[in-house]
Amino acid sequence: EFIPLGFLPGQTASNTQGMSADGRFVVGSSNGEAYRWSRADGMIDLGTFNAKDVSDDGSVVVGGDGQINGYRWEEGVLSVIGDLTTIGRTEVDPREQNG
Repeated sequence: EFIPLGFLPGQTASNTQGMSADGRFVVGSSNGEAYRWSRADGMIDLGTFNAKDVSDDGSVVVGGDGQINGYRWEEGVLSVIGDLTTIGRTEVDPREQNG
């Protein structure tokens, strides 16, 4: 079944980036504002970031700002995860070593 999601209030466009495994929750952006959609709640504004994925129960949404910061929205609270360019890096990048 195809269900048009619409837009956040005052917006004219939206895109979908992620969906829960069972399809109950969809996340994406509407002109720079992240949203979570469900049949029960409709489209909810989560704040200014790009939502990329959602947990199966819809309680956690993650994404980024398109630059370096990661974000986590959990049950109404938006947190900055931090600088994603440093995750997984060692003190010295092996590609930069001689030998």
